[in-house]
Parts: sequence; structure tokens; C-alpha cells
Amino acid sequence: MAMALGTAAMLTPAQAGEPLSFFTEEWIPFNFAVESGEVDGFTTAIVRRISQKLGTKVSIELQPWSRALKNAQSSKNSAIYSIYRNQEREKLFKWVGPLYQVETVLWGLKEKNLSIKTLEDAKKYTIAAQADSAYITALEKKGFDKKKVMAIYTTQEIEMVIRGVFDLVPLSILSISKLNVRLKEQQAKVGVGDVHWKPYATLFSDGVYLGFNIDTPDETIAEWQKELDKLKASPFYKDLEKAHISPILNDANAYR
Repeated sequence: MAMALGTAAMLTPAQAGEPLSFFTEEWIPFNFAVESGEVDGFTTAIVRRISQKLGTKVSIELQPWSRALKNAQSSKNSAIYSIYRNQEREKLFKWVGPLYQVETVLWGLKEKNLSIKTLEDAKKYTIAAQADSAYITALEKKGFDKKKVMAIYTTQEIEMVIRGVFDLVPLSILSISKLNVRLKEQQAKVGVGDVHWKPYATLFSDGVYLGFNIDTPDETIAEWQKELDKLKASPFYKDLEKAHISPILNDANAYR
């Protein structure tokens, strides 16, 4: 009996089947809700696949980004995913990844004909960026004037660029479908003219990760990393990329 208890005590959450709570934001093609209410997407499928391999029950919830960050840091047996790993976040989580390499660009309206050939040129213009995001950190590190960068705590940074309040918004190259949905909404609401998006400059290119709560056992992190490495070398990963990433990337590249 004592030996059985001792063995159980050494089990990690993944081995013991203790549920894990995953938080993320809506970010097509990585994480998004489908009609049934389920969360789907490229990285979501990876989370589900690894959890199945490890026999771990998971719950996945879409939240505003700032709330997802807070919950993953404060809740035991939790994690956030599709998150950029940077120096400021390094000690906040235990990391598994990268899940995928993503290019982040400064999007603006093509019709404004902004005079931008390099990232340095973009420093002349105003930028609206999601608060608590890696975008804000990157802009600061690359020397953008804080007076020209506005951290937005709502989800209105795209609309502010469409309405001409700001010139640029930093988002991944894969965000073109989201940008076009917001553009159509604004055209219907406030009569925005026939305008189009343009990726004016690359801000950075980096991997997105799984960030586990800092109290997660190292054994669990090692198990998830091992399964991710195997998955990335499998046909399953390539099929996911073809289904979720390739069509959007091809569409986005047509805007360059």
C-alpha cells in the first residue's frame, strides 16, 4: 500500500491523467471557434493530439489575450498557447515548442501609400498595437517612439487603422483573413471606401509556443516537448500545415 502511494505521488499530471486547462485568444489559423463552439485550428490540433498521446484530459478556452495571460500564470495545471516567447516572458512560464515560425508585419492601408521601404521608415508613422502583446515589446526594443505607439486594451486596433486614427497595426502575416473581415465590417458600418491591406514592413519573425504555468513539473514539460518533436516530424504535422496554414499564407503573400 505504501509503495503504491509512493508511486502515485511521483506521477506527473500528464501520467496521472490530471486535467490541464489551456487558454488562448482567437487567432486564425491557430486558434478559433467553429460553429459547434469547439476550438479548432493548427496549434489547437497539436495540443489535442499531444494530450491524446499522453492520456491527459484538456479543456481549451478562448479569452481576451490579457485575461488568458493572467489565467495561465495564476492557475495551477494550466497553460497558454500560440504565444511568442521573449525575454520578458521567459521566467513567467515553462516552455514547449516552437509550434510554428511566424512572421509579424506592420499592416496598413495600401491606398495611404505610406513611404516605407524599411522598418526604420515605419518609425515616422503611428501604430496601434494589442496591449500586453509581444508586438508592443518588439516595437519598444526596435526603438519606436512610445508617443507614436498606442497599446489598445480592447479589440479595436484594426478598426483604428481602417478609420485613419493610426497608420499601422502589427499582426502576423497570417492575419489577412481577420483583417479583411474587420475591413468589410467597417465598410458596412461607417462607409469606408474601397481600400485594401498592405504589409509595409516585417517587424520580426519568431516561433509560437506553449507556455505552461511555472509550477508545472519538469517531467510534464519534457513529455510534451518529446511528443511535439515527434509530431513535427510526422505526416500529421505536414497535413495540418497544408490544411490550416498554406492557403492563408498564399493569400497573404499576394498582398506584398
